[in-house]
Amino acid sequence: VRRDLGVAGQANGTSWVPPGKTRPNQLRAETDTHFIAMAFDPDLNVAETAALEDLLDWMELETKLERESLYRLASLAADMHVTQVVNTKKGIHILMPKSVLPPKEHCADDSMV
Repeated sequence: VRRDLGVAGQANGTSWVPPGKTRPNQLRAETDTHFIAMAFDPDLNVAETAALEDLLDWMELETKLERESLYRLASLAADMHVTQVVNTKKGIHILMPKSVLPPKEHCADDSMV
């Protein structure tokens, strides 16, 4: 995992978030400013879809917003980057800024997005 993303481990103030992980090749990380979902696959399009699906799954738990609203929000605010293409496993990481997400306690319904 790239150190410039601030997801190298506890030493950088970063925590890995394995609970709730549903796909064996998925990785999640959380920094002070972002939620980060990562996925790897020989097909970059498959990795992109898996990373996005995992991010949406995670954000549903964190915010209690409806998936459709989270998808719209991700299309506007999340940044997607290619992590690697150097071997048979290609990687994608998606960064969702915490600043665009409402606090969990304010998300009893979908009226925030």
